Amino acid sequence: LLPAPDGASVYLAFGYSPGCLQRWDTRTLQLEWSSTLPDDFDSSLDSLWPLLTPDTLYLAAGPQVLAVAAADGEVQRLLQDEDNEFRQPQTAAA
Repeated sequence: LLPAPDGASVYLAFGYSPGCLQRWDTRTLQLEWSSTLPDDFDSSLDSLWPLLTPDTLYLAAGPQVLAVAAADGEVQRLLQDEDNEFRQPQTAAA
């Protein structure tokens, strides 16, 4: 469960091969859209790294990066590079 930047909705990712991504309105508790992720995209929660902007949800997992439009859930593959694997960024202690 991932809140949208405006707090008016949340994203929910679940399932596998293919996974599903949904956006729910937090005020009305109504489903806004539901999208199927590509069959070869690993959508397990322990390997999914999201980045939210007001217009797009970016998902990185394994060798792939997807962009999902916040307005309608349209999924676009931005990158697939079998020579790389996207992982959670490391943070340094201040």
